[in-house]
Amino acid sequence: MFLLLMSVLGMAQAATVSTVEEIEETESSIVTVSRSLDVPDEIVPAVMPYMMCVTAKQYDTVQSDGEPIDLTDQPENCDQLRTDAVEYGAELYRKHGVGDNEENRRNRVLAFLDEFDDFQAPYKAPMAEPVTEQD
Repeated sequence: MFLLLMSVLGMAQAATVSTVEEIEETESSIVTVSRSLDVPDEIVPAVMPYMMCVTAKQYDTVQSDGEPIDLTDQPENCDQLRTDAVEYGAELYRKHGVGDNEENRRNRVLAFLDEFDDFQAPYKAPMAEPVTEQD
């Protein structure tokens, strides 16, 4: 029951967002986004520093279990962390017996990092100002 109530409340709080192109077709659109990204267990230690760096560049605060995470020591550029994630992730995959060769393991890590970047992409663009009806 509690989960159902929270779902209804979440839907009631959905933001009204419109772009210039949408205004010609409709007055406004209700947007509810529910997305998830599964991080392979084997490579979590390898990819988390890169994921946290990218996230820190986008948000003022990041929380885990309701507690703020200190992201002040993140580098200006996350590229080196991404490179390190590929190397370390491929090593972790090797230790876990995933993939049949080094290239395959590296490609698996790269594929996940690309998926993460695509996952983050919608949140990088500035939000449109809500459109209000004018009489």
